[in-house]
Amino acid sequence: MERDTARLDALERHVRTDRELIAQLQWEGLVSTEQALHLREAMRSSRSVGVAVGIMMSRDGVNERRAFGMLRQVSMDEQVQDLGPG
Repeated sequence: MERDTARLDALERHVRTDRELIAQLQWEGLVSTEQALHLREAMRSSRSVGVAVGIMMSRDGVNERRAFGMLRQVSMDEQVQDLGPG
């Protein structure tokens, strides 16, 4: 539990840092509003994948590489189902 709390705290710090970095880049005129929105979404997606990998590691007792592979396979299976007859 303590370890999970520390990881969540670290994640929150990263989120704040990411937001500050994007705001700074925008303020300096290095990224447009649209680019900043895409960066924020990419960072959110990355964190979501990281959380999912962590859950699979904990639940299934696998290492990070294996958990990511499992997640990738589930994602590909979902995409194939989406392409199937409706």
